[in-house]
Amino acid sequence: MSFARIFGAGMLAVVLLLSGCRGGPEPTVRYSGTVLIVESATYARRTPAEIRLPGDTIEKGVVYVGEKQGQRAALEARLDELGLIKRRYDVVLHFAVQVPVGWEDQWVRALLAEPQVQYAWINFGIPCC
Repeated sequence: MSFARIFGAGMLAVVLLLSGCRGGPEPTVRYSGTVLIVESATYARRTPAEIRLPGDTIEKGVVYVGEKQGQRAALEARLDELGLIKRRYDVVLHFAVQVPVGWEDQWVRALLAEPQVQYAWINFGIPCC
């Protein structure tokens, strides 16, 4: 048997072995059409009229989240579990969390359901004049 054939068979065995080790639970977060699914809870996309923001201009792709007192580390761990790893922390604003554009409202509602979260909101602007 040639070296290339043996090497190829060995690589295939390693790939199959590693793919079998994945196991574990399904991802915590799924997007289905216009519905965000976090574990078993669903958050359907709402129209701007249903959201009732005082302005129609929003900061796209970002939600602001504040932790309950003493829950910063627990909230950071939960954000990691939810795949919300792109974020910055500010002592005044708490977390500015990057979410997919168009999913801001669903993420605000999903995060408000988390026990570590004190508040969550979409940043919006009110047109002038």
